[in-house]
Amino acid sequence: MERSFDITTGSGAASIHAGIIPLEPLPKTKLRTANLTQPPTKSDPLPDIPVLEDNNSNNASNEEPSSALGISKTRAVIVIITLAGISFLNTMGSGILIAALPRIAQDVSLSENLILWPAAVYALAAGCLLLIFGAIADVVGAKLMWVTGSFLFVIFTLAVGLAQTGIQIILFRTLLGASISMCLPTAVSLIANTFPKGPWRNVAFAINGMGSPLGYALGLVLGGIFTDTIGWRWAYYMSAIINFCLSTGAIWLGFKFPIGTY
Repeated sequence: MERSFDITTGSGAASIHAGIIPLEPLPKTKLRTANLTQPPTKSDPLPDIPVLEDNNSNNASNEEPSSALGISKTRAVIVIITLAGISFLNTMGSGILIAALPRIAQDVSLSENLILWPAAVYALAAGCLLLIFGAIADVVGAKLMWVTGSFLFVIFTLAVGLAQTGIQIILFRTLLGASISMCLPTAVSLIANTFPKGPWRNVAFAINGMGSPLGYALGLVLGGIFTDTIGWRWAYYMSAIINFCLSTGAIWLGFKFPIGTY
């Protein structure tokens, strides 16, 4: 026969209470609670919701941005300008070439069937060597590869301005594309290893990407201005001087990056 009992009776309630395991008291936490001994009325304010106080948030708010960055803000700005400057000058040279190409072809006796080669070989060399120099940079280091490529970029930019024949223009533009392919992939690596995840890294990548369209637009304008005034060669001289200052600043900066060993 099955046995049953009614929990409404005294014996049933006693049996249930006897089987309840007493719970351990909860650990004390920093809670802000209201006195709920009396039910609140319409005139009384609503009770506060229990809130845990997080001490870590106070420590995070008191932390200086420069200490979280790992380097001073001045050095961080110089790093961004140096890396983005090469990206800017990369496309600015192409814009100068497009605007001044008819005058360049006339001055260096570039035949009509080769008139597009100075622009084409630059993009071809840069695109073909990006992955190769990126792999080499993983072995020798991104800093060394970037500095080497930036100084080669200075030399071949100056050589384009000094070229006297169409073959020289094509050759130097090819070498110019090879040198910039040493800088573009390593610039991404240097930004990632310089700035931790956060606003500074986002700004660095944004400015580095913004340099390319701005450089090309300015190159078109400067190419037309220099061609009609002092000559297209001075546009490349100016670009070489600016690039030399950026490359020298990179050596002075030393690329003492706090993250990684690249």
